[in-house]
Amino acid sequence: MGQKERRKSPRVGAHRLVSFRRSEDRGTTGYEGFVRTLNLGVGGLLLETDYVFEPGEPLRLEILSGDSVLRAKGEVVYREGRGKKFKVGVRFTEVSQEALGGLEEEVAFSPPD
Repeated sequence: MGQKERRKSPRVGAHRLVSFRRSEDRGTTGYEGFVRTLNLGVGGLLLETDYVFEPGEPLRLEILSGDSVLRAKGEVVYREGRGKKFKVGVRFTEVSQEALGGLEEEVAFSPPD
């Protein structure tokens, strides 16, 4: 039996470059880097990365989408994988109106994941 879908909004397959900044407010050292998305939607995204993120970890994200940079804050929901490649699910916790519009547009014009 398959895993129950918990997302509140649809995701579409999308390979976008994302810069991230780890928050220093959880006792971690601030850190920046680049990862890529496997899918995204108005509620969150799935990252493919070699960085180790922990569930509950807050992130600041900048998603390159066409000629725009969509800014959002998110929280790591889960991490799968081992070795050097991980899939990391992120739920958006704060999205600017501009970014929300860009995400809605991207989802509307892409096939579902």
